Amino acid sequence: MFGQKSQKRLIWVSAGLNLLLIMVLIGAFNAYNTQAALSSEKYFERYYERRAAHFKTLPNVGEEIVFAGDEWIENAAWRELLDNPKVINRGINKDNTAGLLARVAEISESEPEKVFLMIGSQDLATGIKEEDILKNYRQIITEIAVQSPKTGIFIHSLLPVSKNENLRNNENILKLNKKLEALAAEFNTTYLDIYTPFEKDKKLNEEFSNDGLHLNGKGYQKWKNAIEPHIQEPKRKGILFFKDGADKNIDSTRLSPRKPKEFLKKDKNTISPTKNIEL
Repeated sequence: MFGQKSQKRLIWVSAGLNLLLIMVLIGAFNAYNTQAALSSEKYFERYYERRAAHFKTLPNVGEEIVFAGDEWIENAAWRELLDNPKVINRGINKDNTAGLLARVAEISESEPEKVFLMIGSQDLATGIKEEDILKNYRQIITEIAVQSPKTGIFIHSLLPVSKNENLRNNENILKLNKKLEALAAEFNTTYLDIYTPFEKDKKLNEEFSNDGLHLNGKGYQKWKNAIEPHIQEPKRKGILFFKDGADKNIDSTRLSPRKPKEFLKKDKNTISPTKNIEL
């Protein structure tokens, strides 16, 4: 009888120790993930700073065709892809609309012939409000138009995903794309729908991606084919005027070039660049 009680007690002690060990392991795992996330966020903040600083040191050349945005822009060798020496890449991995806004003066100071924008996916992934995304986008377009009024501006839609996340999903992407299309019309500029050609069965066609989010080589070839006519077309007029009050709600402090960080500080509603990074 005594042996049975001891055996039961031993079983309970063993179970308790196992449970304690599991809790310790879970805690250690969570702590590791938190530290890894912080380290990764810090890495991308420094990466953004390095890339933005590098861009500032590069020479301006006449009649540039600039691709500006996040990793979907950065990941493509646009100059080779389009076989055009005037094309330059101003993409930064994990960038968001505020990050692009903070460096838009560097893009527009050369008075490029055309600017192709694609930004906003990271904003959705990290829960930035749609109204803030559109406010930043509006400021980006305005700064380019004011600092380089002859530049043609092209606004890409966001691509579909097949790897639906909590906030970056195709429903929210389509909602934002509609707003971007309306914004392009409001500013009398060009909207490029690249969502539709990449969609299959209401998600990103897996033929063009190996992770459900980013494009492979075949995907970039398809993108190139979709926009190449706009690269080839003769130089077009920039935004020389605003349509239907498109200049409303513009923060005039952002219209002065070359000091984006100071102006970001003035606008408390502007999301800081590289913050809220989706890892």
